[in-house]
Amino acid sequence: MSSKMDPKGQDSEQLWWFVTESAEDSKYEQRSKLLSEVRRKNPNFSDILSLLRLKGKPEDYNFWIHSPSMSAAVQLLKDTAINVIWTLYCRDDPTVTVIVRPASDHSPNTSTAPSATSSLAERRKVSGRRSVSEVFARPDPRHVSQHFDPVTQEPLKDLAESDKVQIDFGGGKYETFSKDYLIGMSFHFCLRGTWGFPIIRDISLTCTFLDIGWIQCEALKGKVITGITVEALTRNKRPIQFLLSKDVWMSSLLRGPHNKEFQEIWDREQEIQARRSMALDYLFKEPSFARSAMVFIRDLHHFGRDQEAQRHLNGTGHELYLGLPYFGPDAVTRMLDLPLGKGTLQSALQDLVRRKRERNEGDEICATHDLAPVFEAALGLDWKDLKSNSGLSSSIENFSAESKGKVGMGKGSVGTVTKG
Repeated sequence: MSSKMDPKGQDSEQLWWFVTESAEDSKYEQRSKLLSEVRRKNPNFSDILSLLRLKGKPEDYNFWIHSPSMSAAVQLLKDTAINVIWTLYCRDDPTVTVIVRPASDHSPNTSTAPSATSSLAERRKVSGRRSVSEVFARPDPRHVSQHFDPVTQEPLKDLAESDKVQIDFGGGKYETFSKDYLIGMSFHFCLRGTWGFPIIRDISLTCTFLDIGWIQCEALKGKVITGITVEALTRNKRPIQFLLSKDVWMSSLLRGPHNKEFQEIWDREQEIQARRSMALDYLFKEPSFARSAMVFIRDLHHFGRDQEAQRHLNGTGHELYLGLPYFGPDAVTRMLDLPLGKGTLQSALQDLVRRKRERNEGDEICATHDLAPVFEAALGLDWKDLKSNSGLSSSIENFSAESKGKVGMGKGSVGTVTKG
């Protein structure tokens, strides 16, 4: 772990609490460590059990992490998740709490341990001026949806209780979805290409969607799981969209009866996001890369109606427009290695070309509809935000002026992405 320390006083350094509790009795044990101590040790599950003097193996317990900025505790399924979750969500908080419960216990998000009040009071006393997080247990909402499933088009209120996922979107707004729609079906359909799937725009993704669910299907395309939208249908079969934000994940998906399945998706995608974030930090520390990336995405969206965009893109001499005048060879190599879906940007581009070839569309790769979404996902950019950026126009003008001498210099400079 790494963190910039504030030298003003001991209360400025992040404090970690390791707490063991049970929903069955009022006994508890807790130990505190400063972040600098935690960094030196980089503890795993076994280390935490030793610290709390707990007997048994890590698989006998469940581990959860929480901090003041988090709306719910997140379960840690493996040692490496400690650093991943801390890096993404806890590093700027004054305290971090790791909760250890017997594997047979419910989540601290849905059940409060009898010792919770006493242990929290002790943590607050020792933590000084630091804010200490408290996990608020919330019962599952009882919501009767008036909408319809986007896949089966059956009323959501008629779903079996075991297949319902009830989500709190805040402000008193709830919706019910089927577990099969969100995280995959327990059986397979035989598709004939005539079914009405209002939410599935690309029929080539249908089989994958039915098998692994809409969330993972979108994640495979490179979308961040806290930016995925899901849908329900009105009585008139009109789609209503809902955003699975970070708060939704923490307050509903990681709390409910299917939390283990959602937790596996969450942990995997957070690791991918952390690795991509580190790689992007390296690329974007070069000032010219941010401008080139912004113009690159803009040109992909304007390829069909802007001659200047065509000049830039065709000037790369690369079949998928990777190279100068946008990116030098080193930047291209690093871009192709960016984590995306189950692989990298390179494998995602190869899969795109392969799917086009299988559908006899090998020469019909669209810059706007095929390439732009993939590059946006890999680079962490969103065209909806970019096109309203006040600095876009000046970036385009400066880029166009500087690129005139570079057009054509990209030919042959990168050949790592192939159509095979």
